[in-house]
Amino acid sequence: MNNQDLSDDDFLNNAILDFKDFIDESIRVNETVALDQILNLNLNIELLFDHKTETNDVELNKLIDEAKERFLKPDDQNIALEKLWDAFERIKTYYGPKKRSLPTD
Repeated sequence: MNNQDLSDDDFLNNAILDFKDFIDESIRVNETVALDQILNLNLNIELLFDHKTETNDVELNKLIDEAKERFLKPDDQNIALEKLWDAFERIKTYYGPKKRSLPTD
C-alpha cells in the first residue's frame, strides 16, 4: 500500500512514527558503539589479557602491564592510556630512524 491509498489520519500517524524513528536514530548517532558486542567478544579478556607481555625490554613490559592493570579500573583509564602512550614512545625510540639502545633492568 502506498501513501496515496492511506486515509489522512493513517498518513499522519505514519508520518509521526517515521519522525519518531528519525529522532531516535539521530540520538543514537552519538552513542559509543561497543565493539565487543559487534564482534561477540569480551575484548578485555580475549584481546588484552590472554597474552603475556613478553618483550626484550623490561621497562616496556612494565608500562604495558601497568596499562592493562589500570584499564580495568574506570577511574584509572586515562592513566592507562598515558602508560600505553609512554610504551609507544619507548618503542618509537627503540625502532625509530635513529635507533638507540634502551637500558633494561
